[in-house]
Amino acid sequence: MGMTPEQYWHGEPELTRAYIQAFKLRKEERNWEMWLQGWYIHQAILAGLSHLGEKAKIIDYIEEPVKIFPPTEKEIQEQRKKEAEELEAKLNAFMRNFNGK
Repeated sequence: MGMTPEQYWHGEPELTRAYIQAFKLRKEERNWEMWLQGWYIHQAILAGLSHLGEKAKIIDYIEEPVKIFPPTEKEIQEQRKKEAEELEAKLNAFMRNFNGK
């Protein structure tokens, strides 16, 4: 767990509980990291296999890492701005196409 024998035998009992809790948290974090790595590998295999068949739907590998923390307010605003710009570009293209006919 990371405790020295001196800390274990002569330290405060709360210190042992804290080390045990920290040990459990590190193991849980490592478990999530390994699960996420497995998911990335799964996505890579799916993307690779989708290019083999003629009738298979092509699946591209993910373009950016998976967000593991909730987005910040700044990221939310940037995403909304990006979506608004994309929508505006689509509407402008539609209007040019419609007016051209």
